[in-house]
Amino acid sequence: MHFFLLDAGGAYLGYMLGLIFLGLATLLEAIVLLVMKFNNAARCFLDALVVNLVSLVAGYLLIRFALPNSEISEGSGALQDLGIMFVATMIVEGSLLMLLNRSKTAGRVWTAALVMNVVTYILLAIISLN
Repeated sequence: MHFFLLDAGGAYLGYMLGLIFLGLATLLEAIVLLVMKFNNAARCFLDALVVNLVSLVAGYLLIRFALPNSEISEGSGALQDLGIMFVATMIVEGSLLMLLNRSKTAGRVWTAALVMNVVTYILLAIISLN
């Protein structure tokens, strides 16, 4: 199985599930930003959408070139790959959030990125375990 989409680790869900996951991840991450009073609702959604789309491209490249033989269903290697994807997602989304919100402190941005991605990866784990 090849991984085609990655938004916060959703690469291995396939095209349709990946797109559904992208939408859910974007919505969840926008809600997290809104609850954290990061920006107004429209800006929270826009930020979540942008970081998730860029993360999708980065994830595709990561899986295509750095983890080409990955299979999320292959036991302990799957957990390691998921960890790599989480770190990559944090770096991409946190860095991009910093660029999109230069007026915010680094601590606030990276905390938001961490909470956003923990929530997204919990959803990913729930979906993956079923």
